[in-house]
Amino acid sequence: MRSAILGSNGLVGDAFARNCTHAVLLLSRQDVDLLDTSTLSDLLIANRIETVINCAANVGGIEINRSEPYNMFSSNISVSLSVLRASISAGVSNLVQFCSNCAYPVSAQQPYKESTLFDGPSHHLNKGYASAKLSALQAGQCAEDQGLIRVFHPIPCSLFGLRDNYSLNKSHFIAAVIRKVHSATSRGDKEMQFWGTGTPYREFMYADHLVSAIDLLLENQLSYEPINVGTGIDISIKDVIEHVCSHAGYKGRIYWDHSKPDGALHKLLDSSVMYSLGWEPPSDLFSRLSLTYDYYVSNLGTLRL
Repeated sequence: MRSAILGSNGLVGDAFARNCTHAVLLLSRQDVDLLDTSTLSDLLIANRIETVINCAANVGGIEINRSEPYNMFSSNISVSLSVLRASISAGVSNLVQFCSNCAYPVSAQQPYKESTLFDGPSHHLNKGYASAKLSALQAGQCAEDQGLIRVFHPIPCSLFGLRDNYSLNKSHFIAAVIRKVHSATSRGDKEMQFWGTGTPYREFMYADHLVSAIDLLLENQLSYEPINVGTGIDISIKDVIEHVCSHAGYKGRIYWDHSKPDGALHKLLDSSVMYSLGWEPPSDLFSRLSLTYDYYVSNLGTLRL
């Protein structure tokens, strides 16, 4: 199987690039503009690509999702549709388009079951990004209904890992925590502030562990329907921050700004479909958090800040 990894410099794309065991074509934004459908299609044809794994997305934390919902929707749906069109045009057999756990309705019961994905509105703070992911899922299903391509729609839990974006405005939660804690520790700050209350729970997974799950979905040809990929274990925001602080040796006080939003209180996935395939969720969260922190400290000069 010849695969193309789109967004190969990002968190998920880098994990696939380092862990794939078959021939891959790595494409970052420096290699091709994913909105240039024709050029992308030509690249896929020239390299005889059978499977496209689209890891490219415009992602960010609570603030950018809250303040720029249209930009988040427009940029993400535009890339997803362009990749879908290019893949179809190039005769690609399989396309992996990642959905998101934030697309689940705020009213859905925990843990989230795939059958509830369209049962209500997503959390208002993620409206733009979530709507783009849901629209891309439906577009893929329509393409498969028409017999044009097989489209896989895995829904990972919240991810973290080595080559994340550590910008304070664009980063995932754990990447932002790592950067903030390292900076405060290096300066010897007496106090560090975080948004909200620290009480929401999240399900986190090291990005590298996602690769084997996607391989299983492809091997079993489980396209069309969304499928959750998570560890089945959630942990409070407060516990994550306290572990990173302890590992970094931060001795100051943590101040919680209750005037800022928490976001959804829970985001736990029901990943029983994946488990039934024999996939075993990892259980080494804290060791991987420590590993990621150490990688950040050792590679500050090469990471996205």
